[in-house]
Formats: sequence, structure tokens, C-alpha cells
Amino acid sequence: MTDLNVPIGLIHSSWGGSPIEAWMGAEPLSNFSEYKEYLEGMEKFKEESEKLKVWLAKLPQIDMVGKSGSKHLGKS
Repeated sequence: MTDLNVPIGLIHSSWGGSPIEAWMGAEPLSNFSEYKEYLEGMEKFKEESEKLKVWLAKLPQIDMVGKSGSKHLGKS
């Protein structure tokens, strides 16, 4: 401010990225009713990803590159 001869500056540090909810566990979020649907979605995602892991584990090993390559899908 020129009246007081004091420099004033503002720092804006709210750069976007991911929402804070993404970094929080279910327990703290469960205290807020507005996150009920979000938490149900998280639980469903966990269940579906476990089903996918089981399914993938049942697949035979598939050579994705060829006999000389080393990239495989399925059991090792």
C-alpha cells in the first residue's frame, strides 16, 4: 500500500490436481452424509477389482510378444 509504504503481495497456491477426497480413507469421509454415495461407489469398485484379479489369475499364460519376448499376460 502506498499510504503506509508497506509492500503487499498475495500468493495463490490452490493449483488444481486431484480432489482431497481421493487422498482420504473411507473412515473420515463416513462422518459426512454427502459422501455416502461416493463411499458406496468405492466399495463396489473394490469388489469388482477383486473379481477381476480372480478372473485374471485363472487365465493361462499368454505370450504377448512371441517366443523371444518376455511380456506375458496371466499366470507366470
